[in-house]
Amino acid sequence: MKRILLSLAAVVGGLSAPTAQQSASDSIRSFLRVNTDYCTGGQPWAEAFAALKSNDKEFGKRYVGTQTGSSPSRSPSLDYEFFKTRVQPIFLAKRPGHARCVACHASGTPLRLQPLAPGSTTWSEEDSRRNFDAVRRLVVPGSVKSRLLVHPLAEEAGGDFYHNGGKHWSAQDDPEWQTLKAWVLGQTTK
Repeated sequence: MKRILLSLAAVVGGLSAPTAQQSASDSIRSFLRVNTDYCTGGQPWAEAFAALKSNDKEFGKRYVGTQTGSSPSRSPSLDYEFFKTRVQPIFLAKRPGHARCVACHASGTPLRLQPLAPGSTTWSEEDSRRNFDAVRRLVVPGSVKSRLLVHPLAEEAGGDFYHNGGKHWSAQDDPEWQTLKAWVLGQTTK
């Protein structure tokens, strides 16, 4: 079983075969450590782990975006200007019953937005670039299963089960959620 899991992990995760000093279990742990959901404290994605553990043939398609053995399809790129002008303001927006995203995500969370400068209502160009780099780690371009979309979305609307800051959107037709989705799917400002 460990050899099957290691083979799958090697194909999907680009790992090399274990060395004499490294066991198959170490390789699997290493793969899972790299592919964890850092928004929930570093715990492996339950579904991804179950698929890996069961040697699910759809693992590569669901978690990497292509079927193992096929050539990867071209995924959209993430547009910085769209992020800066349309996505980033969402992190500053106040919603009833919730803190603004930046209130928690400027410190103490794995998604680390840049703190606003005292007296500022928006980020500098340099801080916007840093935010772009931080947020795009939560995105698989072209995938509506990206963490940026499912983590703050209500579970009954297709989100995951928990977000420390609460569920900011109760439905996928929310305009802010639709803006995030458009960015993830590759929409540009042009």
